[in-house]
Amino acid sequence: MSPERQHKADRYKNPEDKYRCVFADMLLRDILREYFNISAPAFYSDEKGKPHLVEDKLHFSLSHQGDYVACAVDEKPVGIDIGQIRKVDLPLINRVCTEDELCYVMGSSEETNNKVWDRFMRIWTAKEAYLKYTGEGITGGLKSVNLADKEGIKTHPAQNLILQQITEQDYICTIVSEI
Repeated sequence: MSPERQHKADRYKNPEDKYRCVFADMLLRDILREYFNISAPAFYSDEKGKPHLVEDKLHFSLSHQGDYVACAVDEKPVGIDIGQIRKVDLPLINRVCTEDELCYVMGSSEETNNKVWDRFMRIWTAKEAYLKYTGEGITGGLKSVNLADKEGIKTHPAQNLILQQITEQDYICTIVSEI
């Protein structure tokens, strides 16, 4: 593991989170070796803390939560996030969502809490994946990005971008990449 990744793993208090962080690094290294013939990748972090390959020919993004670890590798910048659908309180929804996103998340008055939580996690993972793509990370401000309207998530948040979501059991994985 790179010293930066080891430091990141060491910051986790929960042993399972440390394990997932280490596994994400192993997954990335396996993908780089298997598909791109890079057996000893070297990494650095930019001024915002985003990790990069020294070769700069490839871009990657990692995420992990609960039972899953996700990794995206591309020749262009990419962002990925995975999140578990769970109970979320209204103050958090209001802190994270723009007005347009709130319309989508809250839906009609007949919506069940499960539907609201599902929609919120779609927004949350979309924002995190987008902010990883840009290199800002969540310090860039989750509310600074508007990725939905009342109809749903924008699949093309910018002219050159595509946003894709995959649902597996009670997890949502979002990938943001260039077209």
